Amino acid sequence: HQAIITALPALPDAPAVTRIADGAPPGEPMTGLLVGVCTNAKRDRCCAVRGRPVAAALQQTFGERVMEISHLGGHRFAATMLILPTGYSYGFLDPESAHAVVAAAHDGLVHPDHLRGRADLSGPAQVADAFWRAGIGPAPVDDVRIGEVLSDGDEAIVHALVQGAPARVLVRRVTGPDILQTVCGGKPIRTGRWVVQRG
Repeated sequence: HQAIITALPALPDAPAVTRIADGAPPGEPMTGLLVGVCTNAKRDRCCAVRGRPVAAALQQTFGERVMEISHLGGHRFAATMLILPTGYSYGFLDPESAHAVVAAAHDGLVHPDHLRGRADLSGPAQVADAFWRAGIGPAPVDDVRIGEVLSDGDEAIVHALVQGAPARVLVRRVTGPDILQTVCGGKPIRTGRWVVQRG
């Protein structure tokens, strides 16, 4: 199942919202790559301070395929970026690293550097996916196919096919520090993350 991205001709009114809910949005379906860079400074100035230069640099090369978008979550990872239609998100980007990620995506590859996860995967599966991708380098989306995820509270075993071979990892949720302020300001954040324990 692949999502269809539609460019709306204008801000949707009530009838357009109904059409969207019914699965028939107004506008033309878009094909190919779409890149969103968070530049929303409302939650944290870093998203604008770091995101704007990334978006501007990418627009010079990739044009209208790159747009500034609102909050992606994880503003402490600014600059952040979302690649569609694959749903992969990235963080701690600068113009150079973002260009490498988008160039790989343009060629149908998922770049492992700065990878934060994939929107349709659970937390444990995202960490496992990033772990395997770090080992294989830029590769097609289907080179890592997540299968069963067996979760028991703060631990999970993730199964997958990695370049056609069965693989599994154990991941564990660990508590991180409370971040009182990011580099650019912002609100306190309680952190935690999934980490790979063993393959």
